[in-house]
Amino acid sequence: IKAITTMGRVVVFADEFAKWLAGAGASGELDSGSKQEMTGTLLKWLSDRPPGAAYVIATTNNVKSIPPEYLRAERWDAMFFIDLPNADERVAIWQIWTSRFHLVDADFPSSVRDESWTGADIKTCCRTAAMMGCTLAEASQYVVPIARSMAERITEMREWAKDRCIPASKPLPVANINSKRRIVA
Repeated sequence: IKAITTMGRVVVFADEFAKWLAGAGASGELDSGSKQEMTGTLLKWLSDRPPGAAYVIATTNNVKSIPPEYLRAERWDAMFFIDLPNADERVAIWQIWTSRFHLVDADFPSSVRDESWTGADIKTCCRTAAMMGCTLAEASQYVVPIARSMAERITEMREWAKDRCIPASKPLPVANINSKRRIVA
């Protein structure tokens, strides 16, 4: 934290944040006190860091495993929910991966319209088509999108995020930003 603070304006990226917190769960039982002290220090720093200093981005696939004290107001500038890609995003993702795997004149399967496909599912389909030398429609038969195989979890995450998070695919109107912290695209 001292090193981050010394650097000034930086972006701190904590990928899979829930895994960083393993052992700091709701039971309150931690190791000999070092994790508890570390937790307190991190929580205080997240709340008290000055505007314009470190911008912290944390990702998780399991927000329910994050202790509630990390989710309270003022720890983060905002909480975003990244849902499955919308129709325009899916088309763009298909174009990126068909180009990267040199699938020229790719015939996009009906999954372009299927809302259950993630970017990773699309990449897998394109990689499979390139590897097998088949069409995307044929390769798509070997991909089970995670939104189908884990439909209940996706629904649960969407329900949790509905009133708590800003949808990542929906731009925030600039007129509503009244903070000293700015998100620059």
